[in-house]
Amino acid sequence: ETRVDLLGAAALVTAGFIFTGATLLQRRWSVQPAKGGMFAGLSVQMMTGGLVSTAITLVGPGYLHAPMTASAFLGLAWLTVVSSLGGFAGYAVVLKHWPAARAGSFAVLTPVLSVLLGVALLDEAFTARSAAGVAITLASVAWVQTRMERAAAQ
Repeated sequence: ETRVDLLGAAALVTAGFIFTGATLLQRRWSVQPAKGGMFAGLSVQMMTGGLVSTAITLVGPGYLHAPMTASAFLGLAWLTVVSSLGGFAGYAVVLKHWPAARAGSFAVLTPVLSVLLGVALLDEAFTARSAAGVAITLASVAWVQTRMERAAAQ
């Protein structure tokens, strides 16, 4: 039997709405800290996200349920430095040149890339559920991209 944590599910849905709203506002307002450029903007966004996550962790039950081993620490460092900074920077660049819907559709490819890297580099299992998630995500991104191209052509 699969159980769904309703608070976790609500947090994911809320995060999606916040992400969408922030994307639209950033595009509309061209949010960049004064004289700091894109990387200053990314720093402010990441720091804000880190502070909010830390506050939630301090008042909630926390989310670190396993010991912090060397490999866990390296994984966290990878996610923080490469995935977060690279992802945020790439997204900010794409958002400058593409409509928000088109740029946002690429943000959902991060989990697909993570799953595929885990399978290829860390010998993680690729289950039927993983395959379904990857297929649904790729199909959704392709659908958004083709609709955006059709709308631009008209």
